Amino acid sequence: MARQENAQTRRQSRFEKFASCQAQGQCLMTPADFLESIVHEDLPGWSRKREVNNQDINRMLNGTPGIRKGSNKFFRQLQDRGIITYPEYLFLVTILTKSRRGIEIAFRMLDKDGNHELSKDEFLVVRVEDSEPTDIGNRSSKIEDLYGETRKSIANSSQALENAALPGGMDPNQWQNLVGNTTLKTHFFTPRGNGTLTFAQFSKFMADLQVEVSEMEFIEYSRGMPTVPEESFARLLLRNTALEAEEVAKYLDRLNSRLTVRKGITKQQYVDFSMFLNNLDDFSMAMRIYSISGQPVTQDEFQRAVRISTGHAIDPYVVHTVFQLFDNDGK
Repeated sequence: MARQENAQTRRQSRFEKFASCQAQGQCLMTPADFLESIVHEDLPGWSRKREVNNQDINRMLNGTPGIRKGSNKFFRQLQDRGIITYPEYLFLVTILTKSRRGIEIAFRMLDKDGNHELSKDEFLVVRVEDSEPTDIGNRSSKIEDLYGETRKSIANSSQALENAALPGGMDPNQWQNLVGNTTLKTHFFTPRGNGTLTFAQFSKFMADLQVEVSEMEFIEYSRGMPTVPEESFARLLLRNTALEAEEVAKYLDRLNSRLTVRKGITKQQYVDFSMFLNNLDDFSMAMRIYSISGQPVTQDEFQRAVRISTGHAIDPYVVHTVFQLFDNDGK
């Protein structure tokens, strides 16, 4: 319970730190704020919030595209022209690192009448269990486990969407009364709120968001270059693990000593690997089969397990780089 409360406090603090707007004392994010909160670790955030009312919010929502015009640049294109509430923020970060199967579970939990479509009223009751394993950085700590000395598979950490306390004891209906329309509600259900959302549309939206965040991470570390250096790629994987600074340095030293030829990691390679990280729970089941035999997993076997369990393919050079970073003998 204490761990969940700490995670909840941390999430709320992060939301309030990066939110640039407020209405009646409650913080609100723009799409740009949301991306900043996910991608950037050490930005100072906003010390002063811009006060907005419903008229301001309606102006900010003008131009929000419908669900059929969504893309993996949705948040970047909107920038400050939109509003995201705290319940919506929790919803997005909770399922941001989920596999397609996890996203389907989330959709089915929201689909109260079982008609395979979400209405605005069904979406309004969304509440999420704000627990630590849903953090986006937790993918990196899981990947570390896959290459440890024991070669044991990771535990399944899928989280159900359940009730959680919201700021000031507000429930989603109170947020609706405070804000009215938001970017997500407008995008999903039209400005009038009379549209519906299918699972295919919901799944595409989340896949687009996952790609958009991965591309933003790549841009942050590539600094305008076409590739990210292998060491920077390694730092992206290690930045949210439980490793101490000295241990991180040892991993990086090991990588640098083993890589004789460096190609860099392209944006597409990084995005593909990020999509794999979202399917780690499925992949771990395939890895268990290998671990039963007690034999080391080769790079070819690793790639095969990825394809079979997740449907994703990872570039062989990326797999090679990951093995040089985490595996004891680099093979």
